[in-house]
Amino acid sequence: MDHTKIPTCPRLILPAKILLSHSSHELTALVDSGCERDLIDSTLVEKLGIRTVQLSTPLRAEALDGKELPRITHRTEQLQLVLSVRCSPNLHTDIA
Repeated sequence: MDHTKIPTCPRLILPAKILLSHSSHELTALVDSGCERDLIDSTLVEKLGIRTVQLSTPLRAEALDGKELPRITHRTEQLQLVLSVRCSPNLHTDIA
């Protein structure tokens, strides 16, 4: 087995619901078990009117291959992501 190659895994895409203090929205979520942070797309944040807070220090992010991604500069208000009855964490997600 060649350990220098990164194995490819099928994407885990699930129906989900975002619960905010003022509304809820059904959508599809990509679950990336290798990601160290909870991320949400900035376009979705704007579309849903999710309130944000600017981070005092931007966060660095990089892809699995080491390529640097855009800096994370904001975090959302607390929201609840419902993936199933058994899994509904309360999160502050970083905006990518």
